[in-house]
Amino acid sequence: MNCSLSSICAILELRINERVIIMEINEERHESSTQIIKNMARNILKKNKGKEIYLKDIRRIIAREFNQPFSPGVYSSAMRDLIDEEDGRIINVDRGIYMYVDSVKKHEINKVLEECIQSLKASAYVDYLNTDEQEFQYIKQIPKIVESIENMKFK
Repeated sequence: MNCSLSSICAILELRINERVIIMEINEERHESSTQIIKNMARNILKKNKGKEIYLKDIRRIIAREFNQPFSPGVYSSAMRDLIDEEDGRIINVDRGIYMYVDSVKKHEINKVLEECIQSLKASAYVDYLNTDEQEFQYIKQIPKIVESIENMKFK
């Protein structure tokens, strides 16, 4: 790693709730707050491809490194910009949870398959008093169908 006096250079390993977040930092100090957050968040997410990373963990790493608080609005803006700039490689999995994906299509296909699995599982819940034997036979096939769909997912 090549560092100048105007740079931060470090490798951090942060253990939070049994998750390991690896971070390599080489950011210029004269960047805007939004740019600093975007660059550091991008680096954190890329180093942890395929892992869900909580925004609170990203904030903790950045706060530790800069010893200054950034407003929630700056983080929100930076993460929104980052998602737009990365052509779908950085996704917002859920509120406050981000992930860098190696393949956008792979992720999209697996997401569709997972939604299908969840729909099948939901359809397995029935009103026993108003369900005939033929319906039960269909319901008994759901675990096999779910297993087949699971096997279709990209690893």
